[in-house]
Amino acid sequence: MKRRAIYNTFAVLLISSGACLVVTAQSLSQKLDQQTDYRVRALRPDEQLIEVSRHFQIPMGIEWLDQPASADQSNRIKFERGSVLELIKAILAQAPQEQMVFDDRLVRIFAPSAFKSRLNFLNLKLRGYCVSHESVLGADFQLRVGLDEMLYPKYFKYGSNGGYGGGDWLLLIDELTICMNKPSIRDVLNEIVGQSGRSAWIVNLKPEELQGERPFWKGVPINEYGTSPLTGRWRFVELREYQ
Repeated sequence: MKRRAIYNTFAVLLISSGACLVVTAQSLSQKLDQQTDYRVRALRPDEQLIEVSRHFQIPMGIEWLDQPASADQSNRIKFERGSVLELIKAILAQAPQEQMVFDDRLVRIFAPSAFKSRLNFLNLKLRGYCVSHESVLGADFQLRVGLDEMLYPKYFKYGSNGGYGGGDWLLLIDELTICMNKPSIRDVLNEIVGQSGRSAWIVNLKPEELQGERPFWKGVPINEYGTSPLTGRWRFVELREYQ
């Protein structure tokens, strides 16, 4: 039995307690085209992308292939003024392993060298995935359950229990209806963000996990929380700005 989390009025009261959400009707293309001289504060390029995503409310799916830390830990981005898209490109100039594509719903950032690898767990395919009138966190929970059931079927012969607790209130809005046949983990993450328009997701991939013949998750026992170690590898962030 799957249990949905029920959140209390605290999330709703955030609106009336002085925090006012900035709501715009801009398309993704318009957001990317807007001019800015924004100065990014984060140090690592992957966190810089998350900062830009939140500040400009740009839905993103970030599949980041970690690289050895540079001796220069400063956030020197070669950007003075330009479009938001140019700012994102300036961030990615620090990470030649990454590539960017975008459509009318989200910006996708990934490493081509890892994208199709069978050792990349984001390419694992579920039998199916369906949620109705669900929040980002609820949809995320169902994805995690689906992955656990696929990797450890003997532990889920009779279904599953649990919930996902609280979280950022934009991620608790019930607005998603998704039904996909044999999607990859990546497909589901992108669809959640694409439908929501209020979130971004990020995964940090480790180069050593993409080497060898055997997928790194094979033979790994279920953890102390009764879940796969893979289900903690991605995270969602909400996109909001306050005045």
